[in-house]
Amino acid sequence: MSVYIEYVVIDNLVIDFIVLYLVALCMQYKTAWYKLFFSACLGTFMAVVFPMLTMPMLLSLFCKFMLSVFMVLIIKRPKSLKAFGISLGLFYVFTWLLGGIIYALIWALGGDFISSSALTYSAPIPVGVLLAIAVVYGMILAKIARKMYKVKHMQPFIKKVELYALGVRMQFVAYVDSGNRLFDASSHLPVVVVQDTVLEKCLGKMVVDALFEGKLKNAPDLHFLPIHSVGGESTQIPIFYVEKCLIDGVPVMMDFYVGVTRTKFEDAVKYEALLHPSLV
Repeated sequence: MSVYIEYVVIDNLVIDFIVLYLVALCMQYKTAWYKLFFSACLGTFMAVVFPMLTMPMLLSLFCKFMLSVFMVLIIKRPKSLKAFGISLGLFYVFTWLLGGIIYALIWALGGDFISSSALTYSAPIPVGVLLAIAVVYGMILAKIARKMYKVKHMQPFIKKVELYALGVRMQFVAYVDSGNRLFDASSHLPVVVVQDTVLEKCLGKMVVDALFEGKLKNAPDLHFLPIHSVGGESTQIPIFYVEKCLIDGVPVMMDFYVGVTRTKFEDAVKYEALLHPSLV
Protein backbone atom coordinates (compact mmCIF):
# COMPACT_ATOMS: atom_id res chain seq x y z
CA MET A 1 0.00 0.00 0.00
CA SER A 2 1.48 3.36 -1.01
CA VAL A 3 0.65 6.42 1.04
CA TYR A 4 0.97 9.80 -0.64
CA ILE A 5 1.14 13.39 0.54
CA GLU A 6 -2.48 13.72 1.72
CA TYR A 7 -2.07 10.74 4.05
CA VAL A 8 1.30 11.92 5.28
CA VAL A 9 -0.26 15.32 6.05
CA ILE A 10 -2.77 13.54 8.27
CA ASP A 11 0.06 11.57 9.87
CA ASN A 12 2.04 14.74 10.63
CA LEU A 13 -1.01 16.54 11.95
CA VAL A 14 -1.95 13.73 14.32
CA ILE A 15 1.60 13.08 15.52
CA ASP A 16 2.28 16.81 16.07
CA PHE A 17 -0.97 17.11 18.02
CA ILE A 18 -0.05 14.10 20.17
CA VAL A 19 3.46 15.45 20.85
CA LEU A 20 2.12 18.88 21.86
CA TYR A 21 -0.56 17.28 24.02
CA LEU A 22 2.06 15.19 25.82
CA VAL A 23 4.19 18.28 26.43
CA ALA A 24 1.18 20.13 27.89
CA LEU A 25 0.34 17.07 30.00
CA CYS A 26 3.83 16.70 31.45
CA MET A 27 4.14 20.45 32.15
CA GLN A 28 0.60 20.52 33.58
CA TYR A 29 -0.38 23.31 31.19
CA LYS A 30 -4.04 24.21 30.99
CA THR A 31 -4.29 25.01 27.30
CA ALA A 32 -7.21 25.03 24.85
CA TRP A 33 -7.45 22.26 22.26
CA TYR A 34 -7.57 24.79 19.41
CA LYS A 35 -4.10 26.05 20.38
CA LEU A 36 -2.79 22.50 20.15
CA PHE A 37 -4.53 22.07 16.80
CA PHE A 38 -3.24 25.37 15.39
CA SER A 39 0.31 24.58 16.49
CA ALA A 40 0.03 21.10 14.94
CA CYS A 41 -1.27 22.65 11.70
CA LEU A 42 1.75 24.98 11.60
CA GLY A 43 4.14 22.06 12.06
CA THR A 44 2.35 20.03 9.39
CA PHE A 45 2.38 22.90 6.90
CA MET A 46 6.10 23.43 7.34
CA ALA A 47 6.74 19.67 7.12
CA VAL A 48 5.18 19.78 3.64
CA VAL A 49 6.95 22.99 2.58
CA PHE A 50 10.48 22.22 3.84
CA PRO A 51 11.22 19.36 1.36
CA MET A 52 10.28 21.68 -1.51
CA LEU A 53 12.80 24.35 -0.48
CA THR A 54 16.48 24.38 -1.35
CA MET A 55 18.60 25.83 1.43
CA PRO A 56 21.90 25.14 3.23
CA MET A 57 21.80 22.53 5.94
CA LEU A 58 22.59 24.98 8.76
CA LEU A 59 19.83 27.34 7.65
CA SER A 60 17.42 24.41 7.39
CA LEU A 61 18.27 23.29 10.93
CA PHE A 62 17.86 26.83 12.24
CA CYS A 63 14.45 27.18 10.57
CA LYS A 64 13.30 23.86 12.01
CA PHE A 65 14.55 24.90 15.45
CA MET A 66 12.61 28.19 15.27
CA LEU A 67 9.54 26.27 14.11
CA SER A 68 9.70 24.06 17.21
CA VAL A 69 10.10 27.18 19.38
CA PHE A 70 6.99 28.78 17.89
CA MET A 71 5.01 25.54 18.17
CA VAL A 72 5.78 25.27 21.90
CA LEU A 73 5.08 28.97 22.50
CA ILE A 74 1.69 28.72 20.81
CA ILE A 75 0.32 26.16 23.26
CA LYS A 76 1.54 28.04 26.35
CA ARG A 77 3.77 31.00 27.08
CA PRO A 78 6.06 29.72 29.88
CA LYS A 79 6.60 31.68 33.08
CA SER A 80 10.39 31.30 32.97
CA LEU A 81 13.22 30.45 30.61
CA LYS A 82 13.79 27.22 32.53
CA ALA A 83 10.17 26.13 32.05
CA PHE A 84 10.44 26.93 28.34
CA GLY A 85 13.65 24.91 28.05
CA ILE A 86 11.99 21.90 29.69
CA SER A 87 8.95 22.24 27.40
CA LEU A 88 11.15 22.42 24.30
CA GLY A 89 13.23 19.46 25.50
CA LEU A 90 10.09 17.39 26.04
CA PHE A 91 8.91 18.37 22.55
CA TYR A 92 12.11 16.99 21.01
CA VAL A 93 12.06 13.83 23.15
CA PHE A 94 8.47 12.95 22.32
CA THR A 95 8.98 13.81 18.64
CA TRP A 96 11.98 11.50 18.48
CA LEU A 97 10.27 8.68 20.37
CA LEU A 98 6.99 8.82 18.44
CA GLY A 99 8.74 9.25 15.09
CA GLY A 100 11.06 6.41 15.94
CA ILE A 101 8.31 3.95 16.70
CA ILE A 102 6.44 4.84 13.48
CA TYR A 103 9.60 4.23 11.40
CA ALA A 104 10.31 1.00 13.29
CA LEU A 105 6.78 -0.33 12.84
CA ILE A 106 6.74 0.39 9.10
CA TRP A 107 10.05 -1.41 8.56
CA ALA A 108 9.18 -4.26 10.98
CA LEU A 109 5.96 -4.93 9.09
CA GLY A 110 7.70 -5.13 5.73
CA GLY A 111 7.11 -1.54 4.62
CA ASP A 112 9.67 0.94 3.34
CA PHE A 113 10.07 4.62 2.57
CA ILE A 114 9.81 5.26 -1.14
CA SER A 115 11.01 8.85 -0.99
CA SER A 116 11.35 11.04 2.05
CA SER A 117 11.52 14.16 -0.08
CA ALA A 118 8.31 13.22 -1.91
CA LEU A 119 6.62 12.35 1.36
CA THR A 120 5.66 8.84 0.26
CA TYR A 121 6.10 5.45 1.85
CA SER A 122 4.62 1.95 1.66
CA ALA A 123 3.29 -0.24 4.43
CA PRO A 124 1.27 -3.48 4.56
CA ILE A 125 -1.22 -2.19 7.15
CA PRO A 126 -3.37 0.96 7.34
CA VAL A 127 -1.74 4.10 8.73
CA GLY A 128 -4.53 4.39 11.29
CA VAL A 129 -3.25 1.28 13.03
CA LEU A 130 0.23 2.78 13.32
CA LEU A 131 -1.21 6.01 14.68
CA ALA A 132 -3.32 4.16 17.23
CA ILE A 133 -0.22 2.31 18.45
CA ALA A 134 1.69 5.60 18.57
CA VAL A 135 -1.05 7.22 20.68
CA VAL A 136 -1.06 4.38 23.22
CA TYR A 137 2.74 4.36 23.29
CA GLY A 138 2.82 8.12 23.83
CA MET A 139 0.28 8.02 26.66
CA ILE A 140 2.32 5.35 28.43
CA LEU A 141 5.47 7.47 28.06
CA ALA A 142 3.65 10.52 29.43
CA LYS A 143 2.38 8.59 32.44
CA ILE A 144 5.86 7.29 33.22
CA ALA A 145 7.40 10.76 32.76
CA ARG A 146 4.85 12.38 35.08
CA LYS A 147 5.34 9.74 37.75
CA MET A 148 9.13 10.12 37.61
CA TYR A 149 8.77 13.91 37.81
CA LYS A 150 6.45 13.62 40.82
CA VAL A 151 8.65 11.09 42.61
CA LYS A 152 11.68 13.36 42.16
CA HIS A 153 9.88 16.35 43.68
CA MET A 154 8.25 14.36 46.51
CA GLN A 155 11.39 12.56 47.66
CA PRO A 156 12.80 15.43 49.81
CA PHE A 157 9.53 15.46 51.77
CA ILE A 158 9.53 11.73 52.56
CA LYS A 159 10.60 11.05 56.16
CA LYS A 160 11.21 7.96 58.29
CA VAL A 161 9.23 8.23 61.53
CA GLU A 162 9.69 6.34 64.78
CA LEU A 163 6.71 6.85 67.08
CA TYR A 164 6.25 5.76 70.70
CA ALA A 165 2.60 5.63 71.74
CA LEU A 166 0.03 3.24 73.24
CA GLY A 167 2.87 1.28 74.81
CA VAL A 168 4.50 0.27 71.53
CA ARG A 169 7.03 1.56 68.98
CA MET A 170 5.70 2.24 65.50
CA GLN A 171 7.91 2.74 62.45
CA PHE A 172 6.57 4.06 59.16
CA VAL A 173 7.24 6.34 56.21
CA ALA A 174 5.51 9.73 56.18
CA TYR A 175 5.07 12.61 53.78
CA VAL A 176 5.45 16.22 54.90
CA ASP A 177 2.12 17.60 53.70
CA SER A 178 2.08 21.39 53.33
CA GLY A 179 -1.71 21.13 53.05
CA ASN A 180 -2.03 19.53 56.49
CA ARG A 181 -3.38 22.34 58.66
CA LEU A 182 -4.99 20.18 61.33
CA PHE A 183 -4.81 21.44 64.91
CA ASP A 184 -6.53 20.16 68.02
CA ALA A 185 -9.32 22.58 68.90
CA SER A 186 -8.63 22.70 72.65
CA SER A 187 -4.85 22.49 72.93
CA HIS A 188 -4.06 24.01 69.47
CA LEU A 189 -1.38 21.36 68.98
CA PRO A 190 -0.67 20.04 65.44
CA VAL A 191 -2.08 16.68 64.35
CA VAL A 192 -0.23 14.03 62.35
CA VAL A 193 -2.56 11.77 60.34
CA VAL A 194 -1.61 8.07 60.26
CA GLN A 195 -3.21 5.16 58.41
CA ASP A 196 -4.93 2.57 60.59
CA THR A 197 -2.68 -0.12 59.04
CA VAL A 198 0.30 1.32 60.95
CA LEU A 199 -1.41 0.62 64.29
CA GLU A 200 -2.80 -2.73 63.15
CA LYS A 201 0.72 -4.02 62.51
CA CYS A 202 1.69 -3.38 66.14
CA LEU A 203 -1.58 -3.65 68.08
CA GLY A 204 -3.98 -5.70 65.97
CA LYS A 205 -7.33 -4.89 64.38
CA MET A 206 -9.39 -5.28 67.57
CA VAL A 207 -7.39 -2.59 69.36
CA VAL A 208 -7.73 -0.23 66.38
CA ASP A 209 -11.50 -0.84 66.29
CA ALA A 210 -11.67 0.01 70.00
CA LEU A 211 -9.73 3.21 69.26
CA PHE A 212 -12.29 4.27 66.65
CA GLU A 213 -15.08 3.52 69.14
CA GLY A 214 -13.37 5.72 71.74
CA LYS A 215 -13.03 2.79 74.17
CA LEU A 216 -9.24 2.39 74.25
CA LYS A 217 -8.33 3.23 77.84
CA ASN A 218 -4.54 3.42 77.48
CA ALA A 219 -4.69 6.10 74.75
CA PRO A 220 -3.60 9.41 76.36
CA ASP A 221 -6.24 12.15 76.03
CA LEU A 222 -8.23 10.18 73.45
CA HIS A 223 -10.90 12.26 71.74
CA PHE A 224 -12.26 12.93 68.25
CA LEU A 225 -11.35 15.62 65.75
CA PRO A 226 -13.85 16.66 63.05
CA ILE A 227 -12.45 16.63 59.50
CA HIS A 228 -14.07 18.53 56.63
CA SER A 229 -13.21 17.61 53.04
CA VAL A 230 -13.14 19.93 50.01
CA GLY A 231 -16.33 18.28 48.74
CA GLY A 232 -18.20 19.32 51.88
CA GLU A 233 -18.18 15.88 53.53
CA SER A 234 -17.33 15.68 57.23
CA THR A 235 -16.11 12.88 59.46
CA GLN A 236 -14.34 12.39 62.77
CA ILE A 237 -11.02 10.72 63.45
CA PRO A 238 -9.70 9.57 66.86
CA ILE A 239 -6.63 11.48 68.06
CA PHE A 240 -4.37 10.83 71.03
CA TYR A 241 -1.28 12.31 72.65
CA VAL A 242 2.18 11.07 71.64
CA GLU A 243 4.86 10.13 74.16
CA LYS A 244 7.94 10.35 71.92
CA CYS A 245 8.74 10.74 68.25
CA LEU A 246 11.82 10.76 66.02
CA ILE A 247 11.84 12.00 62.43
CA ASP A 248 14.82 10.75 60.42
CA GLY A 249 16.46 9.89 63.75
CA VAL A 250 16.04 13.41 65.17
CA PRO A 251 13.81 13.78 68.28
CA VAL A 252 10.77 16.01 67.86
CA MET A 253 10.69 18.57 70.66
CA MET A 254 7.19 19.89 69.91
CA ASP A 255 4.11 18.27 71.47
CA PHE A 256 1.52 16.98 69.02
CA TYR A 257 -1.34 14.53 68.53
CA VAL A 258 -1.70 11.56 66.22
CA GLY A 259 -4.94 11.11 64.32
CA VAL A 260 -5.85 7.76 62.80
CA THR A 261 -7.70 7.41 59.50
CA ARG A 262 -9.05 4.42 57.60
CA THR A 263 -8.35 6.24 54.33
CA LYS A 264 -5.45 4.80 52.35
CA PHE A 265 -2.88 7.21 50.92
CA GLU A 266 -2.20 6.56 47.23
CA ASP A 267 0.53 8.52 45.46
CA ALA A 268 3.62 8.20 43.29
CA VAL A 269 5.63 7.46 46.44
CA LYS A 270 4.39 5.01 49.07
CA TYR A 271 3.82 6.47 52.56
CA GLU A 272 1.52 5.75 55.51
CA ALA A 273 1.19 9.12 57.22
CA LEU A 274 0.88 12.86 56.64
CA LEU A 275 3.28 14.87 58.77
CA HIS A 276 2.34 18.32 59.96
CA PRO A 277 4.76 20.86 58.39
CA SER A 278 5.36 22.55 61.77
CA LEU A 279 7.16 19.42 63.01
CA VAL A 280 10.04 19.53 60.49
